[in-house]
Amino acid sequence: MTYQILQEIEQDDALVLTLASQERDHFTHTINKQRYETILSSIPVGRFRDRVTHLLGETNERLEDVNAIIAALTPQMPPAARIAASVSRLRNKGAL
Repeated sequence: MTYQILQEIEQDDALVLTLASQERDHFTHTINKQRYETILSSIPVGRFRDRVTHLLGETNERLEDVNAIIAALTPQMPPAARIAASVSRLRNKGAL
């Protein structure tokens, strides 16, 4: 599709914001996973352990989803120089 209104820099910004969101999601799930694994290494069998085990499973599934999204998004990203320009623009606006 040829966009009549949406300019290239706006497209770049949208892609960069999407990737930043996915990277943030990945980071958060990774630290949650580490925390759950630490908790599981030191708590006895019981309701709380069952809950944390469930949360770890959900987190692992979500990490797989996020990795798939990032892998699909990566080829859609603009060249590195345009990414850097977009990051700069978005940070100056306080959007990133």
